[in-house]
Amino acid sequence: MTVLGIGPVLAIAGGIPLAVILRLQYVSGIAVRLPSPFRQVFKALGIVLYVVGAFFWISSGLLVEKAFRSHKLVTTGPFRVTRHPLYAAFIVFVVPGTALICNNLLILIVSLDTFAVFKLRIKKEEEYLLREFGEEYLEYERKVAQLVPFVKI
Repeated sequence: MTVLGIGPVLAIAGGIPLAVILRLQYVSGIAVRLPSPFRQVFKALGIVLYVVGAFFWISSGLLVEKAFRSHKLVTTGPFRVTRHPLYAAFIVFVVPGTALICNNLLILIVSLDTFAVFKLRIKKEEEYLLREFGEEYLEYERKVAQLVPFVKI
């Protein structure tokens, strides 16, 4: 594992599908939009999701960077509600928030695509964390949701 973590994966898994979706939408003129009467409510919800996602992303990144240097398992901040808040920030908060703010529900496809890619990445990261932290990680894994905050599947 490197301190860059999901950066390169995120750029590929999220950026490419987003570019393709936006390009196809531009060329075809087809859009999936929310009905007018609810537009402002959904835009406000999108802003809230985006802000929460930004908080998760920034605070998680800072905590991971610090823990990476000190070789400690992070279980504080956003890591109290999800074991992978950097992934959750993108899939659960930022992309859906962006879709609602832009009134473009096709953007939600990016969340589905990145969810599949991130699940593969999460498996490798959790194997690494188990090797590095053993029982401490197993106990953390039992208590905290993997990806969606507070939702243990």
